[in-house]
Amino acid sequence: MAARGGRRRGRLMAAILVVAFAPVFQWLVYQPISWLRLDENLSLEVTSALYMAVAVCLLGGRRMLVPSRASFRSVWRLAWPILAISLALTGTQVAGYASNAAHLSPHWAQNVAYYVAFCLCIGVFEECYVRGVLLGGLLSRFGRSRGALWACIAVSSVYFGALHIDWVGLDYASPLELAQAALKVAQTGIYGAVLSAAVVEDDNLTGAILFHALDDFSIMVIPYALFGESLSTNYVSSGREEAMSSIVLYAVLCVLYLPSLWRAVRRTRALPQPHHGGFVMDALGEKREGPCLPPGAGEFPVQPAGMPHDRARMRETAAQEQGAEPVDAPER
Repeated sequence: MAARGGRRRGRLMAAILVVAFAPVFQWLVYQPISWLRLDENLSLEVTSALYMAVAVCLLGGRRMLVPSRASFRSVWRLAWPILAISLALTGTQVAGYASNAAHLSPHWAQNVAYYVAFCLCIGVFEECYVRGVLLGGLLSRFGRSRGALWACIAVSSVYFGALHIDWVGLDYASPLELAQAALKVAQTGIYGAVLSAAVVEDDNLTGAILFHALDDFSIMVIPYALFGESLSTNYVSSGREEAMSSIVLYAVLCVLYLPSLWRAVRRTRALPQPHHGGFVMDALGEKREGPCLPPGAGEFPVQPAGMPHDRARMRETAAQEQGAEPVDAPER
């Protein structure tokens, strides 16, 4: 037992080191990318995705990256309203460009291919980073109870939300910028909690990766791919009008995401405990296969107390009807 606890603590420490080294890794790979004059956005996402995918495998989560239809179904059942909201926002983008009589970019086809690859790399990087390394590391050490499971999901989700804010460039003296940052962390944190609940259901990342990539692509395809605008990932605006629009948008999205969050909470209530995530072996030394089952599921039903006597009586009656000696039931 002590050795198993030591291994779990070791996985947590290794996961923390991977998370802490991530900014350093990105800075290191940025140098040759800039020297070679490669596309910075795509090159950084590709190398970061590889870094985190390798980290997941080294921490013991290779099975988490095996493609699984069940994983995508789990994510879809919880998060399809979020994708529907993103598609509705895409519809408003289309309406805006149509009203301004904007023209498609002459390079729209190659732009679409670029953003397909870019969004897929984002999905691999962020899901392996947060739902893989960080959440898996926390669960490997602390996933002993349902409350601990929710706490691990909450910590990883808040961290996921914080990744979307440029905390160095944030004006801490501006209430509008602080409000945008807080609401953006809340919005993406709820999004992350929903995906986390789907991931821990079967300890597989592939469904969350594909969903995340599809959701990002639905937002990026119109302005950046079809109409050729410059990519921007700044979620905090300094102008008052833009700031108020962002505050309203993030607040509305938080409210609209709540039904998915509630379904995610209900889904995690059905998970067996303890739940130590995809990095931890079970008692037999093998990964748990398939989705988590609720407590008691898959077990044989308990026989009613009088069943053995009823069966013996039935055998005796049948033997008497046939004129044969009754055969005693084997003792249990």
